[in-house]
Amino acid sequence: MKKPSLLIPLCVVMALLLGQQSQADDPVPATRMDLFITADQATNQLDAFATKHPEITLRVHTLDAIETLKDELSNGLPADPREAKRLALAQLKQLSKDERAELEHAATSIAIALQQGVMKYPAIVFDRAFVVYGIHDPYRALQHFQRWRLAEGP
Repeated sequence: MKKPSLLIPLCVVMALLLGQQSQADDPVPATRMDLFITADQATNQLDAFATKHPEITLRVHTLDAIETLKDELSNGLPADPREAKRLALAQLKQLSKDERAELEHAATSIAIALQQGVMKYPAIVFDRAFVVYGIHDPYRALQHFQRWRLAEGP
């Protein structure tokens, strides 16, 4: 009588073990990216990135929006500080709903940057823990993050 071959069960066990090992070696994927930029650093890749990586929540924070608004509001104000203040307050009251939302988002973005310890920009923060400075391209930043996760191991 012929002995049953152990080759097939051994191959199945090896495949399962190798499959588990390769899954364990994969870095934990990012689930959130906070992109801190100025208005002139905005990129047209954001929509494409969000479509390609729906598993990652991408939040864009434009950190110079308040400065830009301040410059717009102070343009043409009189030299008299009291009159300038009165006119600036009147302009603030006349902001549209969208402009107010933009201003609120800008203020919140600065608070988030401070909370996450962002020291300069552009910067991309992954999962509120890992920062890539000097890059505003989400694809390149994700590559840096993935290389770091692979080097760190599980």
